Amino acid sequence: MKAPILTIDNLVKSYGPTRVLNGVSLEVRSGDVVGIIGRSGCGKSSLLRCINGLEKIDDGSVNLRGEFIGRVPQEQGRWRYQSERELTQFRARIGFVFQQFNLWANKTALDNVALPLVRVQKKSWAEARQSAADMLTKLGLGTKTGSYPSELSGGQQQRVSIARALVMKPELMLLDEPTSALDPELVREVLAVLQDLVADGMTMICVTHEMGFIRNFGNHLIFMDKGKIVEAGPPKDVMSAPKTEQLQSLLGMMAH
Repeated sequence: MKAPILTIDNLVKSYGPTRVLNGVSLEVRSGDVVGIIGRSGCGKSSLLRCINGLEKIDDGSVNLRGEFIGRVPQEQGRWRYQSERELTQFRARIGFVFQQFNLWANKTALDNVALPLVRVQKKSWAEARQSAADMLTKLGLGTKTGSYPSELSGGQQQRVSIARALVMKPELMLLDEPTSALDPELVREVLAVLQDLVADGMTMICVTHEMGFIRNFGNHLIFMDKGKIVEAGPPKDVMSAPKTEQLQSLLGMMAH
């Protein structure tokens, strides 16, 4: 069995008195497509944000290919939090696609995708824009490079967001409800892009309600409740034979 590229060990995260992650442990191997489901507030998005260093971890650890993210062990059981500069280097290796696109409204699709290459990888604008144009073309947006976000549909904006993450050549993609802000007819075009990523062997962790996508293209499904992983396994097994009333109830809601 391949060694994990991502190891999460006993992760704990609280916002004030509310503990949103309560001892989460997970291993992800190269090429895995991991789906995460659960009710609102169960900790799904917080888990992704802790993996990417966007939220400070209270306890436990996140490790990418042998390197700790966010919280690094020191001598005598102490821990050190990484600087924003250190975290930026990890974020270049971990793509993050948000629910609400998070595009720069005053920049074209081309420059939305090119800017991280200039800022993080220190590429020239000419080189960055060429890479961005190639990626947008690959995602079916070759005619939209000069368009601003306000001139694009929701599905097109989300594909620009995915292109911005992919152009950095990440080792891991995190997707936080990438289709939930879209009209139903636009969901299909974004799912087609995700299916292509799976075919290319991209390692992905996806918080989603698109159960058909996870059933057909995922190899691991996690159900979270109250900050914990309650059930996990192959998607078809977890979905066809839920062990807890909480998951039975959630799947019943999602089916309708």
